[in-house]
Amino acid sequence: MVWWVTCFIATVGTIIAKWYFTTAIERLRQNLLREQREALAMKGELSDLRADQKGKNRLAREREAEIKRFKTNIAQLQGEIHGLEDELKNG
Repeated sequence: MVWWVTCFIATVGTIIAKWYFTTAIERLRQNLLREQREALAMKGELSDLRADQKGKNRLAREREAEIKRFKTNIAQLQGEIHGLEDELKNG
């Protein structure tokens, strides 16, 4: 009789443990899937931000080059103006 009770308790314990661990594993799996989706979304946002930053850096370099060209043109025009002023003084 004791053996039957022990076997019954062991069987019930095994069934309960199987149910508990199955539900725990399923919860973990769902959490992992959710975190993977969030990570993929964040990866996409990061990719978009990197592309945006590349574009901004390119525009900044273009503006720097344009400013340099303007400075060169201004210096050249100032040289021409000084040359014309000297001609007027001497002329």
